[in-house]
Amino acid sequence: MYGTKNTITRAFTSSEDESWWLTPSKLAASTSLFGVIPSAPSTGGRVFDAIAKIPIAPAPAASALSSLWDMSQPNSIIPHYMAPRSPTLISSPPVASVPIVLKWQYVTRRFDQFIGKIGVSQSRIDDGVRKQAGIRSCLNRYYWGVSSETANSMLIGSWAKSMIAGQSSDIDLLFLLPAAIYFNYEQRSGNKQSQLLQEVRGVLSDQGKYQNTDINGDRQVVIVNFDSIPVEILLAFTCQDGSLIICDTKHGGYYKVTDPISELADLEASDTKWNGNTRALAIMGKRWLQNRDVKGLKAFMVERMAVEFLASWPYSIHDRFWYDWMVRDFFLFLVGRANTSISMPGTGENISLGAEWLGEALRAYKHAAGACTHEQANHEVLAGEKWQEIFGSAVPLRVS
Repeated sequence: MYGTKNTITRAFTSSEDESWWLTPSKLAASTSLFGVIPSAPSTGGRVFDAIAKIPIAPAPAASALSSLWDMSQPNSIIPHYMAPRSPTLISSPPVASVPIVLKWQYVTRRFDQFIGKIGVSQSRIDDGVRKQAGIRSCLNRYYWGVSSETANSMLIGSWAKSMIAGQSSDIDLLFLLPAAIYFNYEQRSGNKQSQLLQEVRGVLSDQGKYQNTDINGDRQVVIVNFDSIPVEILLAFTCQDGSLIICDTKHGGYYKVTDPISELADLEASDTKWNGNTRALAIMGKRWLQNRDVKGLKAFMVERMAVEFLASWPYSIHDRFWYDWMVRDFFLFLVGRANTSISMPGTGENISLGAEWLGEALRAYKHAAGACTHEQANHEVLAGEKWQEIFGSAVPLRVS
């Protein structure tokens, strides 16, 4: 019911014909004349792990020969219009050979180049590592009396998950404060969490290294706005049961439980299970957020929905030859998730997705559906133009 690129079951011909996420019971008749040649034996229950696609000419129906051959004479194969002669002189007409035409020729190369291009240069990574290490060292000296670039802290977010996409990926850093700081602020009145963010802001600003750097507090984080890469610091305390609580200045200030380790472990498990496709899909989703300046949808939400989507998509284990369909079907999946929520690993916190971004998701799906049609027909540039409507110039128009 989902369609398959070996074209045995069906071939999608329009966006209406492929909306299996919205109408899972819809079936379509086969529109393909392709057969499948295996290049490797089956593993894991699949028919073939690798396939080659060639056209096969259909055999002629017997009814098409009835005007030439006397089907009522079982012992005779002599045409009515021919004089009797030796059966050895009669031969079948020659069959014209059919040229091999491979479809989807540019998909793998296009997505290989696309994903490679939206990564981050090593120089930018080195710059980011130096900046976050300096902040860790500064806060450790002030709050813990040690000069360490790693203690009492951890990277979280895209940098911890190896999913840095584009030049706008900031660095998320979780820093553990001593319990004494928590009890000290509990004696205060007002928005204690906001006051704590301002204290940490002051600690960094008073250091000569950061005096000329714009630093501000924003709800849950202290943001150090370096010119090249912003660093966002999430302040946390360790509870007696081992859980972590972080500041949130909203609604007068409160603490909330977070579990970045479980979040990372869940992503890692999905990526391992699905052949590295979880990270790739999440990175492409982030590129879409950046290119279209999508409002109301955060990068971590895209990550969580990528995990959910691949858990039910029938081709999750396949390689980049299937990425055109993966992207298209993911956007359709997003459309169906408007006004729902996601559950965060470890804490079970439900976070509303809203629907502010729904129009952009619908637009992306329509362009992705068009791109898939062009990819199947080997319209190299037309497919690239459709992908660029979603992801921008990082997607190549030509890959041949």
